Amino acid sequence: MLVLFLLFLVVPAVSAKDPRCPKNFTFVKRTLTFKNNFTKGWCLGIFNGTDVGNRDRARSVCLYHNASLSNPENSHELEIVSDVIRARNISLPIALDGQLSPRCKALIFRGEQSQQYFDQRTEEGDCNINNHLFVYDDINTDTLFIRSKLGTSAGTNGGYSSQEDGVKFRFTRDCNALTDAYYYFSNGTHFYAVDGRTELLGCFGEKDKQNKHEYSSVLCGRFPL
Repeated sequence: MLVLFLLFLVVPAVSAKDPRCPKNFTFVKRTLTFKNNFTKGWCLGIFNGTDVGNRDRARSVCLYHNASLSNPENSHELEIVSDVIRARNISLPIALDGQLSPRCKALIFRGEQSQQYFDQRTEEGDCNINNHLFVYDDINTDTLFIRSKLGTSAGTNGGYSSQEDGVKFRFTRDCNALTDAYYYFSNGTHFYAVDGRTELLGCFGEKDKQNKHEYSSVLCGRFPL
């Protein structure tokens, strides 16, 4: 009886231990939902890399850390990301998970050709912002919050170049990035914070002549150890 009583005391202490994240990741507790694949805990980390405006290079940085491209799931997680950015003096933009689906890019281009311009909030079908306008690497993060932060509609940051034969080679910025930050005062102290505004930037990094932004870091996510 004494042995059983001691086991009863020990087991809850072990099971109540907080999950651990690898170095340079921060643990966030989540509410289990269908949209985040019933994920109760997640690790977020920001990592530097060369030319991570190139989406495959950004993916490779996360893969090196046994993680995937990711997003903050809510305002609390955004505050955690903001704290890390401020503490480490990380430059924006930061590559986030989320890329326009090829099907929706084709829809945007067809609309431009017929002068019927795309609106992500009134578009019916899969290419509405609330449906499948974007594709994501990370299946363990609910994307509702980050989709609400997109500053301008998809399809508005594009253009084309023409050839002599009349062909117009169209492009549109299609990779999600955390872009805006602001300063504010609280109790006389100067703080730096990220408001969560995102924009679509080019996916090809330094090779993209239309992309005027330089990425130096990427947000990655993974399960705890």
